[in-house]
Amino acid sequence: MAFKIKKPSPLTSVDVNGFRKGYNRGEKSVVVPSGNISMTEQDGAPLEAGKLLGEDNFGNKKIMIPGQNYKFPGNAVKETKI
Repeated sequence: MAFKIKKPSPLTSVDVNGFRKGYNRGEKSVVVPSGNISMTEQDGAPLEAGKLLGEDNFGNKKIMIPGQNYKFPGNAVKETKI
């Protein structure tokens, strides 16, 4: 089942930084308001948070690997720690 970006859960943060170093620590999931996901830190290093499950607002899911870039058809992606 796809999540609905128009009514995000109050338990899910919305943040363009996702799980980059220094952002959303202690969160289990975060919504990135974009279909373009970069699994890198701001300095270009692979994301320290590790693998994440990405699910866009159409229900498309991918396991995302640090250091890679991903394009989802939707316009928002819920990232969840695995």
